[in-house]
Amino acid sequence: MNIVLVGGNSDIGRAISVELSSRDDVRALIVSRSSVPSEMRCKRFMYMDGVDLLIDAQMSRFTATLKDSFDSRFTVIHCVGDFWIHRPLDQSAISVARAHIESHYLTLYNVARHAAPVMISVGGGSFVGFSCNSVTKNYPEMAPFTSAKAAVETLIKCIANEYSEFGIQANALALPTIRTEKVGMYKIPDNQMQYITSHELAQIILEQIVSLSPLISGNVISLFKFSKAFYHKSYFERNPSGRV
Repeated sequence: MNIVLVGGNSDIGRAISVELSSRDDVRALIVSRSSVPSEMRCKRFMYMDGVDLLIDAQMSRFTATLKDSFDSRFTVIHCVGDFWIHRPLDQSAISVARAHIESHYLTLYNVARHAAPVMISVGGGSFVGFSCNSVTKNYPEMAPFTSAKAAVETLIKCIANEYSEFGIQANALALPTIRTEKVGMYKIPDNQMQYITSHELAQIILEQIVSLSPLISGNVISLFKFSKAFYHKSYFERNPSGRV
């Protein structure tokens, strides 16, 4: 199993890295903007630190590393994107919306643009991106984040259609709230035990999503976990408002 994990130093990226390191059949390239701590590194893996996914000069190095590292199919898992704190639209500056489009959508766009030609040269591959269930629910106080995730979904479908003839697939996971350290700081404590853990997410990706048939492509796959706290409370009971 060949994996390129982009955003390896994010909360979700670290969880996936841990899961990857427990599997002897995995060859991995971990890409991040900030340096992955030494205690988090696996001796079997390759690491690229200091990579800004929005700067083409740095992405050229990324492309060269892909060519040098893989001679067969590989999967790119995109774990990049700014964290969202619930805030009304009229309190979210244009810079906030721009930052979310850049971090969630444009980073995936540039990764795909540089990785797809390498995938073609080695016989195919796959992209896994992250969306959110807010795209279909259109929750309040999430406009910049949700809009960026909607762009991610559309991009994944475009990649799937444009590159299917080359054996490249692309799917997105629409995530519910994932229990991470940052979520623990902002969400109501009583609700958090109902959230999917980052470890569970990592297992789902590696055991089910990565192994999907190449014919299963262009999909947005929703993760679902029943929660009485979710289904029997209003939105604002579950999420502290950003209004002041």
